Amino acid sequence: MFDALTPDAAQKRKAIIQKICLSQQPFQFEYEQEGKWTDSHFFPVVVNGKVTRIVVHGRDITERKQMEEKLHASEMRYRRLFETAKDGILIIDAETGRVEDVNPFTVDMLGHTRDELLGRQVWDIEFFKNTVLTEATFLELRDRGNIY
Repeated sequence: MFDALTPDAAQKRKAIIQKICLSQQPFQFEYEQEGKWTDSHFFPVVVNGKVTRIVVHGRDITERKQMEEKLHASEMRYRRLFETAKDGILIIDAETGRVEDVNPFTVDMLGHTRDELLGRQVWDIEFFKNTVLTEATFLELRDRGNIY
């Protein structure tokens, strides 16, 4: 049963089986071996209060893990760009007009802390008051599909 596993993986698998036999509860984990990722689910079959067998279901999740890694790398590049941009950037919820995120340059430019800006509606921020971007303008743009 453990022949195809590395010694470390076999030891971990044995420990999981012991844990399942004691707890009589299902167990799930993901692991990587030789560049392949597997999602394993262990389901104990309990008869008369004792685990008589364990049903194991595993599936290859390598493609998902690779996509997660790519997404994480993309998020890190975006975050670096967002944090270091010398332009003011506000991320605003398209439904409510509330500020969801703000970069450091905007914080410095507006003279508020990040926490003071987060959650406020953009038209309530002093810098934007009495400008073209009013609540009515925002709602009109949103309703026309110009804000995503």
